[in-house]
Amino acid sequence: MKPVPAQSAPSRAPLEPYEGLRVFMYHRQVSFGDCDPAGIAFYPNFYRWFDEAVHALMNEIGWSWRRTAKEMGWLGLPCAQASAEFIRPVTHGQAIRVESRAIGFEPRRIVFLHRVFRDGTLLCVGEEKRFVGIPHPDDPDRVRAIDPPEELQRLLTTPP
Repeated sequence: MKPVPAQSAPSRAPLEPYEGLRVFMYHRQVSFGDCDPAGIAFYPNFYRWFDEAVHALMNEIGWSWRRTAKEMGWLGLPCAQASAEFIRPVTHGQAIRVESRAIGFEPRRIVFLHRVFRDGTLLCVGEEKRFVGIPHPDDPDRVRAIDPPEELQRLLTTPP
């Protein structure tokens, strides 16, 4: 029987520069409750931190959930797709930084890239595709996706 080659480790190539796009920073401390029995952050928490980072960046640009719900009738920015590559572990008591940026706009989608760091060490890289959700006009139990407004696209990508 032939040996199966080991999977390659994540690339250690330098991280791509942000090319002048706006980068949002979200800081938090990993709590004991964020960790699994092995003492490292349970992987679904990274997705929760991505979500917290998106809410923080929307607040930062003045498009909070409360404002968009009240003034525009939005139901939020639901996540339609998410993925992550976990590179290094993190444990309780350690501070992390989530760097988030909008890297693209597709029909009815905003693509976010998230990079999670502990000090200068890259821990995780994730991507989400989110949409602006509004109530479906024909069915109150459904959500309808609309294109993100141009003003929102500008605020997400233009450096402050």
